[in-house]
Amino acid sequence: MKDTSNIIITPDCELNTLIHDGGAVDDGRVWRVLYVHTRSEIKCSNNLERAGFQTFVAYQKEIHTWANKKRKVVDVIKIPNVVFIRATEKERETILKMSNNHLCFMLDKASKRNECGKPKDAIIPEHSIREMSHILNQTEVSVDYEPSEKFEEGDRVRIVDGPFQGMIGKCIYNANHCDVYFIIECMTGAFKISTSLKNVKKA
Repeated sequence: MKDTSNIIITPDCELNTLIHDGGAVDDGRVWRVLYVHTRSEIKCSNNLERAGFQTFVAYQKEIHTWANKKRKVVDVIKIPNVVFIRATEKERETILKMSNNHLCFMLDKASKRNECGKPKDAIIPEHSIREMSHILNQTEVSVDYEPSEKFEEGDRVRIVDGPFQGMIGKCIYNANHCDVYFIIECMTGAFKISTSLKNVKKA
């Protein structure tokens, strides 16, 4: 396995190929969470890309070994039923009508209501999309996404070695290793990465 100790993950890097850019101009668009039917995430993303939207699907390339011993690189969806899409408030209804696979947008029930008294859409910060992109674009370590209901209170830590060096998350100690959770703002979940205690320090 190649040495990745000098790789620094930073949210300031360019977005990677997991994010589709259909050539849209930024005119007030923000990242929203579109719920879609199961196993239609990439298809929906591609269709929206062709329509001129910038999208992001949380998947990671992993090597799977089949029963006949053959190995193949496959795209594994880490956040099922979700396509992140950059769109304006006016574009949301058009997006929902584009396909039967488009179900609804995630609402931020904790935010202030709109003029009609309804919850507004959850808005995902740009830096969260970049961090997800960096986490999923590496293939050295497989990562999982877990609902926040499983979380416990833990220390805020910085990873100091390995492919995720420099990233800060919440750590849950467990014997000789720890699970570091990278929480995505406005989402009810986080990416979990298991690492040795020697690779983390309190932030």
